[in-house]
Amino acid sequence: MPAAFPWFDFLKTEVDIATTFIKVARTANHEQAARAVDGARRAIGEVRRCLVSPMMLSLSAAEVLLLERRCSEIESALAGIE
Repeated sequence: MPAAFPWFDFLKTEVDIATTFIKVARTANHEQAARAVDGARRAIGEVRRCLVSPMMLSLSAAEVLLLERRCSEIESALAGIE
């Protein structure tokens, strides 16, 4: 039987990518910043879509809480950039 897909690792990586995009957006020129903000939004959107049904992905309550907290932090950072 194949191993289950590591959803938490995937979603945590998406959050890390969004964080990197935020850092780029803060230091880049206007055009690059706009692309970085878009990238952060897409990454967080993917995480938020997956968090709609965390049980289907076998995410624990602690994993969901961590991902939701990180998403909120990134969304706040995005609001500060715009």
